[in-house]
Amino acid sequence: MLGAQAMLAVAGGLVAAGIALSFYGSAVVVEDLAQDARRIGGGDGMEVAVDLDRGGQGVYVVQVIEGADGAEISASVAGPSGRVLASHEGGEDAPAEEHFNAEEGGRYVLTVRNSGEEADVAGAVGLVPDAAKFSVGVTGFYLVLAGMACMAVIGVTAIFARRRERAG
Repeated sequence: MLGAQAMLAVAGGLVAAGIALSFYGSAVVVEDLAQDARRIGGGDGMEVAVDLDRGGQGVYVVQVIEGADGAEISASVAGPSGRVLASHEGGEDAPAEEHFNAEEGGRYVLTVRNSGEEADVAGAVGLVPDAAKFSVGVTGFYLVLAGMACMAVIGVTAIFARRRERAG
């Protein structure tokens, strides 16, 4: 029986480590993105600016958190020269994510406007995180799956062992 308890402790450790790694991975992915969240509406807007030290593949994310009914969300990203690199007129369906080419280092500004009813809107802009940052969260997910699979195997093994004891 001690073997099953030890295996259960290992499976629980895998799940706990996986959850911790997933949270850490989420934090690492968004650490280089400039973020803001506000309640905007009736022609109001918000700007989220980030200073990039290098060019690369950029990304912006806009999400309506609350109050999407009647919101008319539009978003655009302007580069250091002031030229608009990406824009989207989303209406009630704000773009979840859109990429743009950040040709050089400098200040990039995400402008989000809402010409409709008030809504809580979150926006983020920056460079696309590299694959190594994403892999931390994915590794955590797989650790959680492995721990849960171990727990299932331990449960099935315990049921069969108990049946053998009663029959035997």
